[in-house]
Amino acid sequence: MKPLLYSSVLLACAAGLPISAAQAADAQANVDCNFSHMKPDDAILMPDMPGMAMSHDFVGNRSTDAFSTAESLLLHSGTTCDNAADSTGYWVPTM
Repeated sequence: MKPLLYSSVLLACAAGLPISAAQAADAQANVDCNFSHMKPDDAILMPDMPGMAMSHDFVGNRSTDAFSTAESLLLHSGTTCDNAADSTGYWVPTM
């Protein structure tokens, strides 16, 4: 818990936020998700164009792909996150 709190405080200071804002945001923004799948899709930069983006690693919502929208993620809410109510899809370029 301490390293997470310290990281939040450092980020808040760098962003010019008061320390109390960092502590309040810490409990709300901490999400623990496992790997779900890998695809060359990006629903934001290349929507509806499967296979046209660089490879991404996806966590969270298991249905996330090039066709994902806020509505589709809510409909297909299977998640790899520790919060079962989190239907968000997260992705980062594959390393």
